[in-house]
Amino acid sequence: MEKCENILPIDFHEWGFLETLDSNKGEKCYVSDPRGDTKFGVALGDYGWNWTDFRSEILQLAPNSSYVCNLWTRQYYKDWNGTLDFSAILDEDWESRQLFHIKGGYFNPSRIYGPWEYYSFPFTTGDSGRVRLCLNVVKHVGIFIPADELSTYEDLPPWPDEAPAQKNRESACPLLEQLADKVAQRLSQQVGDRILDEVDIDAIADNLEVDAGEVAGCLDLSELAQEIADSLDVEEIADALRDDVLAALTEDAEEH
Repeated sequence: MEKCENILPIDFHEWGFLETLDSNKGEKCYVSDPRGDTKFGVALGDYGWNWTDFRSEILQLAPNSSYVCNLWTRQYYKDWNGTLDFSAILDEDWESRQLFHIKGGYFNPSRIYGPWEYYSFPFTTGDSGRVRLCLNVVKHVGIFIPADELSTYEDLPPWPDEAPAQKNRESACPLLEQLADKVAQRLSQQVGDRILDEVDIDAIADNLEVDAGEVAGCLDLSELAQEIADSLDVEEIADALRDDVLAALTEDAEEH
């Protein structure tokens, strides 16, 4: 896309929620941007089907001219059945608005920086130059702040690739493997022991009207127990326990 020289700064002080809509969810707030600078932004949306409409006043711009608006957004919850849109509404004509579907990958960010996404929205004014900008959100929770030109963020340090917890996980991996093996072995043993405990030789003998010793001689209970234990995916069960094991180890290490 050809660079647009007419950058339209966004001032959320001048924006507000559509007053005729009772379902709006959000509040204006101060937020630290990816550079650590304080920006005045807005938190929008919730986890339900509430339609939120947050919009600017009518702006008088140059007629039949191209503009671009830049935003950073940090998304905390998104449902693919929901909505996250940016619109440029010309002459209050909602049906012919210039619409950008952010959700679902229909309109891609210019840059992703950790949890932050940078968007540039290009639009063209009509004959009157009257434009209203609008953010619409449904089943979505996010922070939105005005952004400078993308080139001003080139010197941002790389976002950390991994959290400390992930580093702890990798360093503890050999120990986790050993613990997983022990859990699997112990689980298999417990399954076998439980089967042996539950098999009532005397009851079987009474039902068959034979000697209990004969029943015990005919049944290889240890082999039966092992077959049942083998049919369980004990490694999968052990893997599922690894996060809990690591969390417990990490918490214990921090306490000591």
